[in-house]
Amino acid sequence: AAGNYSVLVNYVGGCSNTSAIAAITQAPSPVAQFAINNANQCVNANTYIFTNMSTLYSGALSYAWNFGDATSSTASSPVKSYSTPGTYNVKLVATSVSGCMDSTTQTVTVNPNPSVTTPSGPTTVCSSLNYPSYTPVTYSTTLTTGLNYTWTVIGGTFSGASSGVNVNSVNIVWGAAGVGSISVTATNSSTGCSVTSTLSSIIINPSPYAIVAGLLNSCQNATNYYSLSNVIGGTITGYNWTVTGGTITSGQGTLGINVN
Repeated sequence: AAGNYSVLVNYVGGCSNTSAIAAITQAPSPVAQFAINNANQCVNANTYIFTNMSTLYSGALSYAWNFGDATSSTASSPVKSYSTPGTYNVKLVATSVSGCMDSTTQTVTVNPNPSVTTPSGPTTVCSSLNYPSYTPVTYSTTLTTGLNYTWTVIGGTFSGASSGVNVNSVNIVWGAAGVGSISVTATNSSTGCSVTSTLSSIIINPSPYAIVAGLLNSCQNATNYYSLSNVIGGTITGYNWTVTGGTITSGQGTLGINVN
């Protein structure tokens, strides 16, 4: 134990006998110990906080940390981030002013990020507004065992009951004309580590909306003319007319038709 001690030393030589008392002081030894905020973290967002809990009966201590990746610190309670996945042995050496020391080692694990492919699907789409027969657009990513998937979309909504959770493929109903994006986040079910990939700059083109002008009541065997009085939504490149209960006699593919 630490304290002051006396030692009796006898010297015997020749015909004389002498004695001396030597005073020896035994300095207290430190006890090195530390805590870690979380010993298992992900490489894309890791912050290891090492809280020094070393003790000494009396006096000051100095510290030497080795983080296991060729880096070190002399701070009392350092903070460390790792850039490479792996398992690292973190060692703390506590030293008193008398040169007495103690050490302790703990292990931390830096888990790798999962891998996820960028969503595949069209980058030029049509708006669903004014489009009653709109077909949702499909986007997908490669399915990997052990990963959970969460999707987010800007400029559109998920089709039907799909919420974009735990599926590797989703159907999107795009909204108003503009620019949208779709992202998928893959999370490792064992480690909790995740990564997000985004398909951005999806062009949402306006869908055309046509207003037809013409007679609502017609005589049998009469020929009537019907045309588009207004077309809303971008530049029109073609027309395709469909008539029920009559026959298009001319004008198919143009702005107006004759119907018999």
